[in-house]
Amino acid sequence: MKKLYTLILLLALFTCAAQAQVVLVSENFSSSSQTNVAAVTNGSWFVYSGVYMTTQTSGSATSVVQANITKPISALDADIRVKWTGVRQSNNGQSSGFDSNVFLCYKIGNGAVQKVPVDTRITLGTAVANEVVIPLSSNYSNVQIYFETTAIKNYSYYIDDLEVASLPNMFKWSTRPAGENPLVASAPKSAAPYQLNEVPMYWSMTKGNGVVLESSVVGNTEFPRSSQSFSITQTGASKTEGTHVKIQFDAMMQDVTFNIFDVDRTTTTNQFIDSLVVTGVDKAGNVVRATKSFVKNAANAQFNANNSSFKGLAAVDNSSEGGNITVAFGEEVKEINVSYYNLGIDKGRQGISFGNFNGYQSATPLPVELITFKGAVQYGNVKLSWATAMELNNDRFEVERSQDGKTFSKIGEVRGHGNSSVRLDYSFTDTAPAAGDNYYRLRQVDFDGTEDFSKVVALKVDAKQAQMVGGAIAKVYPTVASSEVTVSLALDNAQVTVTDANGRQVGSYTAQSREFVMPVQALQRGMYFVTVTDGTQRQTQRFIKQ
Repeated sequence: MKKLYTLILLLALFTCAAQAQVVLVSENFSSSSQTNVAAVTNGSWFVYSGVYMTTQTSGSATSVVQANITKPISALDADIRVKWTGVRQSNNGQSSGFDSNVFLCYKIGNGAVQKVPVDTRITLGTAVANEVVIPLSSNYSNVQIYFETTAIKNYSYYIDDLEVASLPNMFKWSTRPAGENPLVASAPKSAAPYQLNEVPMYWSMTKGNGVVLESSVVGNTEFPRSSQSFSITQTGASKTEGTHVKIQFDAMMQDVTFNIFDVDRTTTTNQFIDSLVVTGVDKAGNVVRATKSFVKNAANAQFNANNSSFKGLAAVDNSSEGGNITVAFGEEVKEINVSYYNLGIDKGRQGISFGNFNGYQSATPLPVELITFKGAVQYGNVKLSWATAMELNNDRFEVERSQDGKTFSKIGEVRGHGNSSVRLDYSFTDTAPAAGDNYYRLRQVDFDGTEDFSKVVALKVDAKQAQMVGGAIAKVYPTVASSEVTVSLALDNAQVTVTDANGRQVGSYTAQSREFVMPVQALQRGMYFVTVTDGTQRQTQRFIKQ
């Protein structure tokens, strides 16, 4: 039965993955008689040793050479993705770099030719995986796709493992009503969120100081094109303050790609210079950068792989393709963050637009479905609670804490229930949190050692509360005093009474704040007891009057 179940699961996962795209062209150039790609000029491109190559071995003149993908593409209600491996190579022992531009070019119908620069100034002999997504158009009749570069003496460029595919299971803005605000329609607690390949996706945004969000709307007015997109327009942004868009998924997603339109700048004024940082988050909470070789570098935008950022280089009409970029993640992600800044001095009006999203659910099912994880500060402690909807081979939860949100260490452990198909609730109390920010996450561990991580919960603990270790609701200091004693409280509306060693009441107070000072200079020398209660909790501390 176990083998049959495994086979059924594998077939289901394979079917799911296969539905994520429809391959239109696939060519590995293993045969010299291939017909999927053809040179515009006879002999300028040819099949050689299983690759499709262009080279120039004689003469000093350079020439532009093109190779067309010959299969016609039309009537597709989906984005088109072109993938291939590209290599620059020297001949006859040449050592200087081959730095001519290589372009993936496309033309839709009677529209203008769009040229996407790829493989720019890379190391000779290094194979680079390329991916370009051609965004959805309302008219995909007669799509032309071709490669273009300049042939230079003693240098070659070749392509291999070419694939052209349509991505029908994407999220399309054309399915949403014009004028809709995704930050409302698909907010984190929305009852009917957007779906990316049947996985709910939630949109939210925060703004920096001084940033004004002029609009966040679905349509094709701000950024005219044949199909709708989601545009954001802002003013007042700077290089450190901007808008921050978060896209969260209900499952781990793989092969996530999407377009961002109109990443550019003003060149005659300092009104704006678009600056974007686009990152993902994996299941362990780590930052995932956009994959360098799969990012579409628009002609007027610059990509920095070190921090996964984009910057506008030139002014671009917002109806053209010159400022459009494609973001792709080579690793699985559960969240995407886009921070939009302005490097211009004037903090002027600027805008970008999100195109359609592609991606599908990871084929690796999570062993435990965690439906809630939250925390609260109570009397100087932090109480964490979480619940699961189902469990499969769940051995334990390890509770981890961090002060910087990056480096976590284990502070406790809660046993799991193994296998379950009903809701189960768990809790853990941290009795010694640090003063200030505390970050918590769960490391869920299976019986076989497989592990997964929860989201991170951030809580701030007041410095006075942090001193109240062991669940104390009050702290009295100094413990030896001559003139006054300070009482710090971890609760509101407390009643405070002071009694001597014989149990006689010598003082009574109603606390109006979390801290107050009691005068004790009139008391006789000896031991006194301070009792704090709010009607449901009661605790006594002591001090000595000297």
